[in-house]
Amino acid sequence: MRRSSPVRKRGIMIQDSLKREYVLRFMKGESARELYETFPKGHYCDYSSFKRALSKWKAKAKLDGELLEGANLEYRFTPYASSVQVNGEGKVVSAWIKQSVADTAAAWETFIAGLMAEPCRSIRPAEADTPASEEMLEIPLFDMHFGIADMAHYEETLRRVLALIREKRYDTIVVAVGQDLLHNDDFRGRTAKGTQIDKVDMEQAWRDAEYFFVNVLREAQDHADHVRVVFTYGNHDESMSWAFVKLLERIYPAIEFDTAKEPRKVVLWNRCFVGFTHGEYLRSRPEDLFAQFAVEFPAAFSGSDVREVHSGHLHAEGGKDVGVMVRRLPTGSKTDGWSKDQGYVTSHKRFMIFRWCPGRLSSIHYV
Repeated sequence: MRRSSPVRKRGIMIQDSLKREYVLRFMKGESARELYETFPKGHYCDYSSFKRALSKWKAKAKLDGELLEGANLEYRFTPYASSVQVNGEGKVVSAWIKQSVADTAAAWETFIAGLMAEPCRSIRPAEADTPASEEMLEIPLFDMHFGIADMAHYEETLRRVLALIREKRYDTIVVAVGQDLLHNDDFRGRTAKGTQIDKVDMEQAWRDAEYFFVNVLREAQDHADHVRVVFTYGNHDESMSWAFVKLLERIYPAIEFDTAKEPRKVVLWNRCFVGFTHGEYLRSRPEDLFAQFAVEFPAAFSGSDVREVHSGHLHAEGGKDVGVMVRRLPTGSKTDGWSKDQGYVTSHKRFMIFRWCPGRLSSIHYV
């Protein structure tokens, strides 16, 4: 039997902007009942009608030209460059996405609709007072490769990260996002350079990554005076992970984001110099990285008492002190085809979290 449309009073139009507002509020945690109580009166006859309408709005990725130019981040994905053709009903009938080969409009519509299907849940314990500290917590979760690994695999990792955040109130929490966060850079199983690798479910990979980092950033805001997100790209997913970080930037306007597409980034905090790079380039030996960071960031370099560079890519832990402590960070991801071929099958599966005090590294935690 065909289900009837939500009961709405005739003659009263609901603007798309209002629908988008309520979909976003629902995705951020408000219940359908709470939204119904605040929805402008006169549109729906009862709560059940409103709830059916809300479900319909969620499932429908309704993008017009204005939305794609300025508000598409609210719909969970941002292409680098794109254009669309919209019919009279406001539905996308054609889309062009700037990549090496254009993807079809159907793929993007399915992707966006799937990402909007459910709000991200959060792992929130009962609130408790935490002691204040003059420390910085650095959370560089490199090479997560969502798509190969999923949230079932990372559930314990997330709980350990959140436990470290909740231990005290920090001056600053820095979260590095990118660095092969997602295993593919498109829907065809390719890396950023077009190399064919294991093809994964990118819709599920995105949702798992979103669930993970929404929880991390929510908790960070509750336990730090300042929160910074630093985007550093990897060789697998530089476009997709950039779009993912731009999504987080829209969700968390109070957090400081560095989304510039640069191969090397630095955080300088209370005379502590922390550099980030993926480390897949030809000149990525510790001595090379020492010289590159010293030349590119001379003021921060000279204004620090302790200097470290953190890179990923090799999926195995290592380090060398060359005047700057250069660390290769391990990953807790599952072993993918490339790692198996390269022999990285015995490396410890874990991530490293760093605590900094003014002028020194305080501790390293494995999660």
